[in-house]
Amino acid sequence: MDHLQRSILKRLFLAWLLLSLAALAGATLYSAWQLNQLVKRAVHAEFQRISPVGADLDATGLFIQVHFSRLRLYDRRGHLLRESLNPSFPIQPGHWEPKLQELPRDGHPHIHTFEVQRRSLVQWLLPLHRQGDPEVGYLEGVMLLDQGAMQVLKTSVRASTISILLSVAATALLLYPLMLSLNRRVYRFADEVLKGNIEIASVLGAAIAQRDSDTGHHNYRVTLYAIRLAEALHSEQVDMRALIMGAFLHDVGKIGIRDAILLKPGPLSPEEFETIRTHVKRGIDIVHPSHWLIPARDVIAHHHEKYDGSGYGHGLLGEAIPLVARIFAIVDVFDALTSHRPYKTAMSCQEALELMKLDSGKHFDPGILDVFLTLAEGLQHEVGQASEVELIAKLLRVVERYRLQTLKEEGSSRTRR
Repeated sequence: MDHLQRSILKRLFLAWLLLSLAALAGATLYSAWQLNQLVKRAVHAEFQRISPVGADLDATGLFIQVHFSRLRLYDRRGHLLRESLNPSFPIQPGHWEPKLQELPRDGHPHIHTFEVQRRSLVQWLLPLHRQGDPEVGYLEGVMLLDQGAMQVLKTSVRASTISILLSVAATALLLYPLMLSLNRRVYRFADEVLKGNIEIASVLGAAIAQRDSDTGHHNYRVTLYAIRLAEALHSEQVDMRALIMGAFLHDVGKIGIRDAILLKPGPLSPEEFETIRTHVKRGIDIVHPSHWLIPARDVIAHHHEKYDGSGYGHGLLGEAIPLVARIFAIVDVFDALTSHRPYKTAMSCQEALELMKLDSGKHFDPGILDVFLTLAEGLQHEVGQASEVELIAKLLRVVERYRLQTLKEEGSSRTRR
């Protein structure tokens, strides 16, 4: 079962659970209402049977029926006037405690049901009236409910509950293939959009790199270097999407730099170097309108920062520099040192690493650089010497893995919402 199917099943199960609880709550309330009506009818029938005695209830208990445990008569102040007990009642008062310990004395009837020894009892309290006298007292009784009627009611409740659960479950199962189909379409569309955006970013980055170095290899290499270094750090704080997008587009701002400065074979003048520095601001402006490219901003804006705060962009210091930018700064410099450019020759791997060690804690984050030093020789052999076709193939495999991971995370986020 794939991630999409699990997500849909979880959502359907949650919907089934919530709907079932809501339906069961409604069924419970309706059953309680039915029970209350049953009790009222039973109490009304018994009250009509004894009502001729009114307030002159005979203490001999002649009006006590077998399904009554007791009858009590109270005056308007709540004082007990008469009490009739039924010795043949199957459950004697010592086995249960009445729910009404004190008279409410509010002039309204009160009815409470409870169970004792698997028998349903009802305690009721009814106000007594005489013509011209709004309140004479209260008649209180405890009686058995009709077990046959109670059983019919319980059976009805169970049948309703099972019917509700099965109906909601059947609806959820019928919706499953429809939701699966719709979500697969959404995933395919999102997948195509994500793949297209990555392709556009890689093509744009390669085009910019060709202006600077006569080749698109640089962007492919630094992206692979950055991914491998980030993986070696084993840090959950690394935003791989931001790192990959930033690696592709780190020099996108150079599109606005004149070739006379960008490809100058000799040293740059102070004015020309200031112009080169503007590629950071230009790059930020280029990606800013795109919501999807915004994750690349940290690398674009800060890959020329230095750990000691002497770099440019914003002059950030130490860990104030975003982690993806600190990672990328190392691989960018390493590839620049070990690559041929129109204005320089390539260094060997060891020469480049010895030079970079001198800048540990100055230009580079020392902890990240130490990890890179253990990887550099193998990476340079695998990636640095690969052809463009090989680089693209390697990059596509790695990016595909993180593309699917991103798609999966976004799907999980939609599921939670």
